[in-house]
Amino acid sequence: MAVLPENHPLTDCDVFPMDALCCDPFLLLEKDKNIVVSDIFRNNYLEPNIRFTTWDDYAIMSMVEAGLGISILPMNF
Repeated sequence: MAVLPENHPLTDCDVFPMDALCCDPFLLLEKDKNIVVSDIFRNNYLEPNIRFTTWDDYAIMSMVEAGLGISILPMNF
């Protein structure tokens, strides 16, 4: 699930384009050896503009809400 600031131009799109994840600063969530998001980028030959990496999904949500970037979070969140 793409996580965007409230005023992001793509907040209303039905399907978020994968390549758009490389246009904005990206906040990467990686927990332990769980590198699912990095694998998504690698498998789709995309290079995000990673500005911050953390294991804390609440930190990601706070930074996105503050407009510091965009992210991807698991659907079961």
